[in-house]
Formats: sequence, structure tokens, C-alpha cells
Amino acid sequence: MNALIFLVLALGLAQAPPPSPPPSPSAEAAPAGADAAALKKTCDKGAPADCYTLAGMHRRGEGVARDLGKAAGFLKKACEGQVMEACFDLAEAHLAGEGVGKDAPKAAVFLDRACTGGHGPSCLRLGMIYHSGPELERDLTHAAALLEKACAAGVVRGCGVLAAMRQEGLGVAKDVAAAAGLLAKACDGGDGESCGRLARLYRNGEGVKRDAVRSLRLAEQSCKAGYMPGCYDVAVAAESGQGMPRSLPRAVELYGKACDAGVAAGCRSLGLLQRAGTGVPRDVAKAIALFRKGCEGSDGPGCFELAGHLAAGQGVQRDMSQAATFYRQACNNADPRGCHALGMFYTGTGDIAKDLVHAARLFEEACQAGHIPSCSRMAGMYEMAQGVGRDFDKAVALYTKTCDAGVSADCYSLGRHHQRGTYLRRDLAAAARRFDQGCKGGIVASCFDLAVALQTGQGVTPDPARALALFKQACAAGDQQACDRAKRQ
Repeated sequence: MNALIFLVLALGLAQAPPPSPPPSPSAEAAPAGADAAALKKTCDKGAPADCYTLAGMHRRGEGVARDLGKAAGFLKKACEGQVMEACFDLAEAHLAGEGVGKDAPKAAVFLDRACTGGHGPSCLRLGMIYHSGPELERDLTHAAALLEKACAAGVVRGCGVLAAMRQEGLGVAKDVAAAAGLLAKACDGGDGESCGRLARLYRNGEGVKRDAVRSLRLAEQSCKAGYMPGCYDVAVAAESGQGMPRSLPRAVELYGKACDAGVAAGCRSLGLLQRAGTGVPRDVAKAIALFRKGCEGSDGPGCFELAGHLAAGQGVQRDMSQAATFYRQACNNADPRGCHALGMFYTGTGDIAKDLVHAARLFEEACQAGHIPSCSRMAGMYEMAQGVGRDFDKAVALYTKTCDAGVSADCYSLGRHHQRGTYLRRDLAAAARRFDQGCKGGIVASCFDLAVALQTGQGVTPDPARALALFKQACAAGDQQACDRAKRQ
């Protein structure tokens, strides 16, 4: 489950848009005893710094009446005099419509001027606007170029956001190693989110050499900086004891903090502890409420757990319609178990009318998302033409995939097809290998057929002793044919 938690968190964060840039700097504060009239004279004579100071006075109403229109006028003079902070503030005024008309294209002109003049926060601000808008049309290539300038100017959030784009190949060539370098620069500069995201790269060995110790250290660093997904990662480590001493109280505390801060996976993880009574008193009602909160935050596993309670009527009134809705939400939010469970409803095992076509679509969706039990279901449906047209090539491909993934019953099915040679080229050696896999997985019929092969030398070197042992094993499991064979040996 912890691996799934890590995966879901990682996927959810990779898809989340980068955060907004820091708030704009305010106009320069007026020195004590500043004379607005005197400053205006020097401003008019070409002292742009004094124009900028006056702008701040008018914006705050310090020593003069508050007047956003006049403030914008002085900002324009200061900007024309190459005070880049004034260009930034003037752009923000145009974006907000404070003292001037709301005009995003004009704001972009001022931000571009300041960025070209070396003002890193302006590069970040304009880059973020082109990254996600909504003020201007999205342009990821332009955004990446601006964020690169911000990063080079020492604005660490620019490095962090550019890293996310590098990691996903958005507007720039995908380069996870380069993303890791950018995250390291931003983390060293004090950006907690970048520390947390770099921690996940070290945990998964993406773009850097896998290093669990460094990953945990970075996650703790990000948590201390207030980045709640980093706190969630530390909580997972504290719960599992991976990389640090196991501490359920710390896990509970950090899951709670993460949940309260909007990290949906934290709600679900705390719910699992609450349901089991692990580290906290057992309380199914609280667990359900936490699963619901996680689901509302688009946590797929949270939706899945909530649906399970609704389907079983455990701790809540049974409601199959609501269960189906939340299973669908689980699948939509990267937990294919939801589609599998919903597919099972339509096979006639629940209170929903049997609909194998619908079931097949759901199993197929889950299988494509990597859910092996759904692939196993689809293999049988393709073979038996249940809900889909018969397609033995697809069935065999899926049986092979699921057998290799550990579905022992599918190894037996594949072995039988190799043995019969009806749809596959007859291959007794391949059949024996698959029977062996199935037998090791506890499939009694597979042990019986392997024993027959070993007894007769079909596809394997004859081994009467092992064949007898397998017949006895199958007999003990209730296979009467195996008992008869064992007696005759």
C-alpha cells in the first residue's frame, strides 16, 4: 500500500500546476520626514528613484492623500527612468486595474521591460502568466524562456517551476536530470516545494541515483519549510519505518497536518490508521469522513475506500448507487481498482443489472492503467467472447502478461492452450513451464497436469519421483484423479 501511496502522490503532484509567484514588491517606502513637494520637484527634474518613492507614498497614503491614479503616474515616470521595480509595480496595477485601466497586454510590456532590465521577479511573474494565465494566452515555450531568466537572476521559484516543465517536457525538451539540477538550486535557495519534489526524484531514482537517505532528508527539509506534501512523505516513512525509526504518533500528526492543508492523500492515509485503530483509537465513522475528504480532494484511493464502505454498508448505510459513483471517481483519479470494482458490479455479482459489455469496457480501462486483475478478467472475456468479440490473440497476449505478473490461474490456462495446440502452436515444453508456474502458485489442476507431464515425459525429462509427490500434493488438496494416480504409482 505504501508503494501505491507514493505512486499516487507522485502522479498527483506531477499533474498539479506550479504555484503562483510571490507577491509583488511595494513601492519604496518614504524616508522619515519626506517632503512630497520636494520629491515631486526632483522627480520632475529627472530623479526616477524619487518618483518611485512618491508612488509609494500615494499608494499607501503616507504624507499625502491616498491616490492610486497619481501613484500609477509616478510609477510610469520611474519605470521610464529605468527603475525596474517601478515597471513591475506598474504592471501589477494594470493587471489589477488599480489606478489605471485593467490591461493585461500593457502589463506584459512593462514586465518584459523589467525582465530585460534584469529584474528577476518580473521574469517570474510574466513567465507564470504565460504558463497558466488566465490574463494572456498560454505559451509554454515563452514561459520556459522567461522562467530560465528568472532562475538565472536568482529567483529560486523560477528554477522550481522550470524544473517541473523540464520534468514533464512542457514547452521545453524533457530532461529529468536537468530538472533535478534546477530543483537542487531552488532547494538550496530555500524553496521548500523544490526540496520536496527533489526528494521524490531521489526516492524513485529519476534523473538522479536512487538515494533513500537523501530523499528522506530533503522531505524533512521541505516539511520544515511548510511544504505539506513533504510532510506527507515524512509521515509515510514514519508509519512504515523506512529510513527512520517507526513512529506512529509522528505519522498521525503529519498526516493530520497534511490533510488539514489540503493534501488529500494525507486524509486517506490517516483514515486507514483510524479504521484499523493503528496509532489512534479505532473509529470507522471518522475514517469514512477522512476518506470522503480525501476523495473530495481528488485522491483516487480515498474514493476507492469510501466506495467500499458504501458497497458493504460498513459504518455507513449501504448505497450501491453511491458506491458505483465513487468507484468511478477512484478510477478517474488514477486508481484503476475503482474501474475493476465497478466492472465486477456489472458481471452480475452485485445489485446492479448484469451488463457484460459495460463490464468489459471497465476492465479494459483498468487493464490499460496497469491493473493486472482486470487484464486477467479481459483475457477470459476475449477467449469466451463475453462482452467483447472473440479474439484469441488478445486473450493469449493478456494471459502471458498476467501469468508473468503472478496470476497463477492464468499460467494454467496458458499451459493448457500450449498443450492442446488449438489456438497456439502445440508446445509441450512451454506447457510444462506454465504448469510449473501455476502449480507453484497453488493451482491444484496445474500441479496435476505437471505431474502427468513428468510421469510421461511430455515436454520435460521424465521424473517419476517428483510426479508422485505432485500427485500426492494435488490429492491432499482434494483432486480425486490425483489420488487415483498416486495409488497406481
